Amino acid sequence: MTLPLLAASTDKTKPKPRDTLGRRLAWMFDHKILPVELRELATCIREDGNDGAHAGTITKADADDLVDFTIALLERLVTEPKRLELAKERRDARRAAKSVTESETPS
Repeated sequence: MTLPLLAASTDKTKPKPRDTLGRRLAWMFDHKILPVELRELATCIREDGNDGAHAGTITKADADDLVDFTIALLERLVTEPKRLELAKERRDARRAAKSVTESETPS
């Protein structure tokens, strides 16, 4: 999920895709590509993932943290922007309808 975010950035200082996830995450938080409010939880998730991948130890609490992080990240990156886009479309439609109505009303 992080590589497409790096690819979309025009910043020439971005870490190379072969760099570690930790470096990519730090860069994306530093450059406000990811919401800074999620930085601490993302670090915990990454560390838990490393433990799970290398030591085979992941607990229910670790999995719950992953779910919480995933929900928060998707809401911020997908749901919020779409909600704002739809609200703008509704507002624009109301304004356009109001303009038509006002232009049809005799002065």
